[in-house]
Amino acid sequence: MGDMTESSTPSQKSGFFREGWHEIGRRLQRSKLRKQSQAQSKERIAALERLGRQGWQEKIDLSAFHDLRDQLSRLDSRAGELTATTKKLDDDRAALSARQTAETAKFDTQRKAVEERKRPVDSALKVARDRRTEQDRTIKRLEGRQTSGAAALASLEQKLNALSTGATPVQSAQQSADQSKREQLSLEQQHLTEELALARQSLPPLDAEIQRLTAESKSFDAELARIESERKTVLSPIAAELTRMKGESTAAIKQTGTVEKERSGLYADLGKALYDRKSLESGLAENIAQIAAIDRTITAQQAALDASLALTRAMPSGTMVKFIGILVFVPLFIIGLGLGTYLGIAWWKARHRPPEYDATQPVNPYLSHPLRNNPAYVLANRLVDARNENAVADRMLESFRTLHLGVYTPEGKQILAGAERSDKDFFLYDFHWKILARAFFQRNVLSFDDQSAILGRAMLGLQDPAKFRPVLSHMLLHRYQEAAKRPDDLMSFLILLVDGLARRQIKPYSLSEMTTRPPKDLYIDPVQSFLIMLDSFTQPPQSGATPTTMNWIPPTWSLVPTVHADSPCSEVKGDGASGFWGAAKDNAPSVLDTGGEIAASELSAVEAKEIAEKVSNLGKVVGAGLDTSSGVDDLLTLWGINIHIQPQPYVVHLRHDSVVRIKFTATVNLDTLTTSDAPVPCGAMAGKKIGTPPNPMKDVELTWNVEPEWPPYLIVPSDVVAKMTGHLGFQTNTDENGKSEFALEATDCPNKQGKIVGRDFMMTASARVLTRKIPSPATGVEGPLAIISLIAKLGPSGLEYLMNGRTGYARFRVEWHITPPKVGQY
Repeated sequence: MGDMTESSTPSQKSGFFREGWHEIGRRLQRSKLRKQSQAQSKERIAALERLGRQGWQEKIDLSAFHDLRDQLSRLDSRAGELTATTKKLDDDRAALSARQTAETAKFDTQRKAVEERKRPVDSALKVARDRRTEQDRTIKRLEGRQTSGAAALASLEQKLNALSTGATPVQSAQQSADQSKREQLSLEQQHLTEELALARQSLPPLDAEIQRLTAESKSFDAELARIESERKTVLSPIAAELTRMKGESTAAIKQTGTVEKERSGLYADLGKALYDRKSLESGLAENIAQIAAIDRTITAQQAALDASLALTRAMPSGTMVKFIGILVFVPLFIIGLGLGTYLGIAWWKARHRPPEYDATQPVNPYLSHPLRNNPAYVLANRLVDARNENAVADRMLESFRTLHLGVYTPEGKQILAGAERSDKDFFLYDFHWKILARAFFQRNVLSFDDQSAILGRAMLGLQDPAKFRPVLSHMLLHRYQEAAKRPDDLMSFLILLVDGLARRQIKPYSLSEMTTRPPKDLYIDPVQSFLIMLDSFTQPPQSGATPTTMNWIPPTWSLVPTVHADSPCSEVKGDGASGFWGAAKDNAPSVLDTGGEIAASELSAVEAKEIAEKVSNLGKVVGAGLDTSSGVDDLLTLWGINIHIQPQPYVVHLRHDSVVRIKFTATVNLDTLTTSDAPVPCGAMAGKKIGTPPNPMKDVELTWNVEPEWPPYLIVPSDVVAKMTGHLGFQTNTDENGKSEFALEATDCPNKQGKIVGRDFMMTASARVLTRKIPSPATGVEGPLAIISLIAKLGPSGLEYLMNGRTGYARFRVEWHITPPKVGQY
């Protein structure tokens, strides 16, 4: 006690700050001592267990500890029984597993033998069905040629009858030429009749062969089902027995662990008893010495802890409170005072800032995602960042090269070889490629509602094309989800490129939001539109397929009949590779199973399934594949309709004294980027006239709007409102030159001087072609669209709805003074 008093006196005399630092050191030392003490206690228990185990194994006299001896004897016996049980179970399981393997191999051998006999039958059945399909196509082709030839003969007969009376020498020469042509056509009709008869006679033998092979294939299927039934009968009891043995083995191992845990505890109790008795057995001396050393260490650690605690108790009252107050709370108070002052000043400034003029441009959150370095997303960014149309076109070719999509001129000259085997397969015309590049660079877009309505009406012939929107949404969502799981698969490239372009749209989004995002927030650019049509309505040739020799006949709604027998585009052969598109079309019927339920308010499950199957069946019937490709080509031509908006001026400052206006001029025209009015000679659009540019679009109805929202400081002047033509917003019509104007007027600036700030806006003009003002195709007069076949297919009102939502846009900026000038002091 005398030493303790002497050691505490200097502490009381020293300053509380120094004593606080000493106390922190003591607390750290005590924490270290406690950890060491806990480690020594664990080591002591382990040493006691080793001592007890050694005493039991050396069979020393334990008569003084008969309870521990009896318990250990019982546990040893139980451990031996469990070991024997575990070994027997392991041996039985090994034997049963060997039997299971042998039985499985036997049934696999039987199945393989049946499959080897079935394989040639299935191959022969496929060949027979292909021959039947090819024969059907030949008959269809011959019938088409016969019908076309009959129409041509009828036309010549009428012409010859008109020339037969009072013919002039010139008319007589024409009549002679027409008679020669009529004889040629008559002879060709006779040959076609004979070829048709022979072709139809070949169908019954083919049908009989298909029926025989089908029955034989089904018999093999029944035999395979029998083998699988026997496999299940034999292997099911074996699997059940293996499961039972596994459970018993697991239980035995668990009980063995419990026994070992009990034995360890009893060994520790026995070791403690031997150590307390100070056993003199020579074999136990080393372990007993280790325990004694541990006890000495624990005693020394406890003494050090007691001394440290005594010094802590000897400190003057309130020492640590003062120390912590100086060390922690004072610096925190100073930092908090400075931060509070800064935040108060910022709040005061923000309070005097006009909230309606305060806006910032948001950062695009869709550009940060796990696949942003994937080649498809890199290419999407390069397309958006291209500085001219040529750069866009070059980068589009990169995507076509990856997809193996061919690009040709209308005459069949190759620009890029793809998966096409002949001109009967799908490829892109060079003017389509250039149209898409220009429309993409000019940022012409469609709403997703209108894009799906276009496809529903033009490609599927739906009476209510709006019903296709929820189905297409789920098709795209399903494609994107599958592609995100396999981003390196070439079949994923197309849909990931569509998603990459969506993330850079004027209103960014992701395909993962197709079923949750409002359709009005989803814009589709020309490249996205084409890729969606390519993936949903066309299918590349099968890998390894040989080019067909079938003569091409245009769809029945083409304006130019064809009577010649040879295709003018035999040079279209591609590179023999596989095309990487059409997955959405192939997977359409399974959309509901994998893409989620469609809301009942939009579409019933039955309707969705019917539409999805309709998509999947496109191109599977004779002639439908050609109609599909031609429909895609026609829709691509529509992107040649350009909407360009020019603001004047680009930057406008809110009104100070005089009236301030910003005028927007929209120009709408059709530019097909072709140089000839002649019909296309080959491919899906053979026989159609595209038309040479430019074609100003008159009577196009434009609906004007400001995005992201209409600001309160921009109004539409009364004289502009008086010229509006519609009743559903700010609508104007284009004139003979395809032009229309709109204007906004600025309100008063909040201050005359001070710092100038501003905000960027976007003026949009959604276009709707008023086809009720365009001559009907039945009159024979071509309207300004120069794509009469598509108008005829969609009907008089189809195109008007089709173009609703075709949007052009232009950015402009509004600026104002944000704070009032400082008032001088007198």
